[in-house]
Amino acid sequence: NEAPLLAGQSQVVDIQLSTNELFSGTFEIQTVVLDDQEEIIGKIFLPFLKNCKEELPPLRLSIREGENNNWFKFNPNKDGGWTYRSDLNAAVSNSDKVTANQTSDWLVSPLLDVSRTDYLGLIFDIAYQKPYRQEEAFEIYISDQTNINTLIYTKKGDSLATSFGNNENDEPIWRNEFVDLSPFVFREKIRLIFKVRHDNGQNILLRNITFFVGQNPPPIFPETVRELIIYPNPASNIINVHFNLSAAEAGFFQIIDLHGKVLLSFNEPKILNQFISFDVSSLADGMYLFRFQTEGILATERFIIKK
Repeated sequence: NEAPLLAGQSQVVDIQLSTNELFSGTFEIQTVVLDDQEEIIGKIFLPFLKNCKEELPPLRLSIREGENNNWFKFNPNKDGGWTYRSDLNAAVSNSDKVTANQTSDWLVSPLLDVSRTDYLGLIFDIAYQKPYRQEEAFEIYISDQTNINTLIYTKKGDSLATSFGNNENDEPIWRNEFVDLSPFVFREKIRLIFKVRHDNGQNILLRNITFFVGQNPPPIFPETVRELIIYPNPASNIINVHFNLSAAEAGFFQIIDLHGKVLLSFNEPKILNQFISFDVSSLADGMYLFRFQTEGILATERFIIKK
């Protein structure tokens, strides 16, 4: 019942959802343009998500079906769409099933509370075998609670490709990517939109989508079943402790000498994949213990100071 908009005008419309509405869904907005007395009707699709759970970094996002209730998938054209592939533990864009070129699909992350975070990084693995003719594109946008307004990553075709060819049965080649999100933590609450633009080519695969507290990409964690490693060992001035837990937990740390004296202790509200450096230059030569404890883990590692 609003008056028609003229070219260059804008208007804000509040849409009230009843308590009986779905948790998530899509609004269909019709636009009607009069051109020489002829009505040209268009459609715009916008996603909505309400009462979404907020997450605190560090965070490793699960994309398994049944575990991703806090993700939101939006498909404006109702074709293709992100799905989960269990044998690769990866999200799949299904670009090979979308015949319309340059349509898009969104994979929207949970809302992150970054109000207590100074530095934040995003790491993920991506695989894309570029065909000889088609070229998909992949973009990441960062959003506050209301606006999708900043493109922070974009690659297309050759720059996106991790391999080349038309054989969709080839084993995927993975590349690890890092994006510094630290310039955006002032927004306090953010979410990311992973967007694929289809070209009816090969699928884009995503896995190991992880937010960690830090400004630089952490070193690759060694192939080990251990939850933490300490290096260098022996050390002289600095020891590095690299964590790789299966689930985020509150942690308690201690550095102890062999007489049982606690030299350093502190708590961390959430530990998952941090890379922490400790200044041990004041310690005398000898052996020490690094003790780490969570609700489900009690680990003690020995390290040596040698100057």
